[in-house]
Amino acid sequence: MKLLIIALSFILIFLQTNIVVAAEDRAVKQRELDKACEMAREKKLVPMRKQLIEECMNKDRQKNDLKKCEELHGSYNGRPHGRAPLFYDLPECEQAAQYQKSYRQAN
Repeated sequence: MKLLIIALSFILIFLQTNIVVAAEDRAVKQRELDKACEMAREKKLVPMRKQLIEECMNKDRQKNDLKKCEELHGSYNGRPHGRAPLFYDLPECEQAAQYQKSYRQAN
């Protein structure tokens, strides 16, 4: 009987360890996919930021210097006028969202 309890304890420890490792692997993959998404979005957002800064500079050259325009628009994240953020429809972002969704559906 004691041998059975010891064996079951080892099996439980082994299963718990595998579950933890799998969850950690999944979290690492999710972070990688999220990072790829944000990098793809950033490629699209950089030209938009530059355009916003140029427009700001051209509005009133005496009032708006480069530093002020960069402060206003340098961190533009693709959320125009309170709407949903842009470029989450890129393949990299859809893949990250799908991976996250698959985890939720599995549980």
